[in-house]
Amino acid sequence: MDFLPKNAILERKPDTLEYVRSVFNLEKPGVMKDAVNILNEWIQKQPHFNKKDFRPFYLETTILGCKGSIERSKMQIDKICTMRTLLPQFFGSYNPKTDFEHLYEVVNSLMLPKLTEDHQRVFVCQFHDVEWEASQGIYFYRHNISLAEYAKVHDYLSGFVMIIDFSQANLMDFVMKMNLVHLRQAMTIYIFSDEFTEVLSSEEHLNYLREMDSATTNEEFRQKDKFSEQYAGMPGTFRLLSVD
Repeated sequence: MDFLPKNAILERKPDTLEYVRSVFNLEKPGVMKDAVNILNEWIQKQPHFNKKDFRPFYLETTILGCKGSIERSKMQIDKICTMRTLLPQFFGSYNPKTDFEHLYEVVNSLMLPKLTEDHQRVFVCQFHDVEWEASQGIYFYRHNISLAEYAKVHDYLSGFVMIIDFSQANLMDFVMKMNLVHLRQAMTIYIFSDEFTEVLSSEEHLNYLREMDSATTNEEFRQKDKFSEQYAGMPGTFRLLSVD
């Protein structure tokens, strides 16, 4: 893709596409297309992938997120598909309007609409001092995964700047109620305003999440020598599992 379609919320600069590609040495004509084709050809050869028809733009933003490395992109896609299989409780076509009870009273997380001067996206997460149940913590992870999936197919950037604000929250209350198992699992996967609630609840985005539900693995078809120590013990331990 040599142009960026306009998005209702996430703004880009006129030179964002050229700038971001140049950061990772992918700015020459045809280089990014070749990289996407190489990655797609590799995906088609993976017998354990249950989904192989990834969108070209998804593959392109994956390559950018891996700093232009096709090998790291292969590893990331494999890890994400594996985690969709082993940690399905974090993924799904959740509707923020109906599936995340009281979440926005506890915490708001959003991406700012404008990019920084060096074409990075600012992600802000603000916690509030309100009562909440520990069992509701998984809503936070599901919401942010949905937000990340939206960015994956709608945004174009050179990186993220993250701002976490606990200034209005009772930090000790969060520490005591936070499910450390969920936290550790979620950290291996990825690290709103009313407008974001609308786009994440849209039928287009929910259909995309349903489409991505099939991006799992069938371990019966994975070459046994390829299931490295990186995945050993899942989901009981995640000593080595992380996503670039």
